[in-house]
Amino acid sequence: MDSSDDNYDQLEAQDLECYNPHKNDQDVKEEILVEDENMIVGQITSMEEYDVPKAATNGQSIQTLHNVTKLPPHAAASRIVQNPVMRHNGNNSEEAVTQLGQFTEVEDLIIHALDTVSPFDAKFISDHMTKRDEQSIEKRLNELDFRKLSFSFQKLPILMFEVVFVNEGILRSRSLMLLTQKQLISLKCKHEACLHGPGVETLQLGYRHKDRFGVDTGQLCEFIITNIPNKHMPYLRRNVHQLEAFMEASKINFHKSAVSTFTRKDMKEVSRHAVTLESIKKTGVSPIRIDGSGKLNLKKEHEDTLKKIVKAVGKPRWEEVSKLLLAVYDHEVDYDVEDEEIYDRVARYYQLKLDPDLEIGVFTEDEDKCIIFMHKYWSKCMEEEDLWSHIARHMMGRTAQQVKNRFLRTTKNPTDLTLENIQKYPFDPKNPATFNNDLAHIFALTVIPKSTSIDMEITTKLQHEVRFLVMGTKNEIFLVPCKDTAIRCTHSSMIHNNFTYDPARPPQQFVTYIKLTFTNGLKKAGLIEDPDNFHFSDIVYKGDGIHPVMLLAESERFIVPKEQFMQLNRKQEGDITTEMVLPLKRKYTKRTDRQTLPHPERLKVKIQPPSAKRRIK
Repeated sequence: MDSSDDNYDQLEAQDLECYNPHKNDQDVKEEILVEDENMIVGQITSMEEYDVPKAATNGQSIQTLHNVTKLPPHAAASRIVQNPVMRHNGNNSEEAVTQLGQFTEVEDLIIHALDTVSPFDAKFISDHMTKRDEQSIEKRLNELDFRKLSFSFQKLPILMFEVVFVNEGILRSRSLMLLTQKQLISLKCKHEACLHGPGVETLQLGYRHKDRFGVDTGQLCEFIITNIPNKHMPYLRRNVHQLEAFMEASKINFHKSAVSTFTRKDMKEVSRHAVTLESIKKTGVSPIRIDGSGKLNLKKEHEDTLKKIVKAVGKPRWEEVSKLLLAVYDHEVDYDVEDEEIYDRVARYYQLKLDPDLEIGVFTEDEDKCIIFMHKYWSKCMEEEDLWSHIARHMMGRTAQQVKNRFLRTTKNPTDLTLENIQKYPFDPKNPATFNNDLAHIFALTVIPKSTSIDMEITTKLQHEVRFLVMGTKNEIFLVPCKDTAIRCTHSSMIHNNFTYDPARPPQQFVTYIKLTFTNGLKKAGLIEDPDNFHFSDIVYKGDGIHPVMLLAESERFIVPKEQFMQLNRKQEGDITTEMVLPLKRKYTKRTDRQTLPHPERLKVKIQPPSAKRRIK
């Protein structure tokens, strides 16, 4: 994409004050996290309180925890606590802005927007800002004046999305686009292999040499309108002529990109890093043997690899498991055996000797709660067979039939966490089953390692991500991993969040992020009776620390080759086969359709959100 280096000067200062729908509301406090140099996290409710901890600590610096502090712009309890400080036009102001290291208002807004896409990732932000390096971004994120602006930015109507530009089947460019009321800003990725995660909607545009800007601007306009949140629709909706005016003002044109950026040579370089069946072959190790009696003989190394493969592709897929295992090691067969018999022997060997699920005992109370949480969100949008398999996929050592039998069992104990008790005591908030069902909240979380190589092929990169469900109530939350790591998990009817994992960061930072994000979701759904006085630290976190979780995931990871990965994620419905769509070509749906619960009437315990209380008064 042909865009000048001065694209950060595209936004007028009026953008920062053109929208403030809650400027008269002062009755709800915003949660802001702060940390001292020892990463001890506390809470303040406005920037006016920011100087108090300084005095208490004899002048020690306090930094905002920049990626964890922000409430979502649609959260019921969020408010602007301070208007942004504007730099006015004039010679002195212009000189100040152009000083080395000085950030403009536009750059601050871009940093804020990119920070919401990939939390805790200064490198990601710097990769989309041509004039800034990682160190300067990290410093800016922790400066007080930026934090003041960031609190105000949360209320601005903006839309961030990705544009993938393709010509003749070749990826030519990838850019993030930031739409405001006044401008469309292009943030071109420095690395073509950059991934922006499931929270950023992607539009693929093909080259049209006869069009003024090289692409179908009508398609771009339709995509933008489809993805604008309803509350921002009056401020961001633009027709084709207005959008083309934005593109002209910002010097956004795709004609040069059609021939000058990502080439076939670049595509070959990316493909060179792709995992294949040939590349996973191990040499100089003992082969797998099936002796004359038909017995499968595996050594310790073979067994470890087999366990990793099963963890990646799942137990039911023994044909794929066996083929991958035999692709890693040479094998000797002293017995006339068919392929299907080999698959059966591998399955039997694993089930009798290696299966860790054999040690799983009876269902615990926490498992029963998690079944309720997932059943509430999926029971009305999935077929029954899919429902139980999806729930079981997030419960270690449990099958779909075990989960179904457990939840649908008949009981005479009113405190048992069963569907029967939910239906028997639908309006009793003191009943454990009803309480956990009606006040449940859940969101999907993708943890992305910061150290992921930019040269990594996309299917390999996807398998380095670790996926979880975060679920619970106002009392406690659980971190539940997703099984079968090479099979893409569809978390229907759930909001998706990303977390960039940095092993150098303290583990409490992750827990704080989980708690605050979960609390904001509870407030938005109206599931907290007094949100102004509810503190996110009141929630009990029942999950492992982020460091051991990521170390375990790394030690158990098996990267499935690209071709096999695509086959595993192929969907078959009758005679129709649907290929997996990689994030590069991700289709878009309206944001409200994706984030709204399909059946909100199931929330039987009536708790009014703060906005409703104010209207009654």
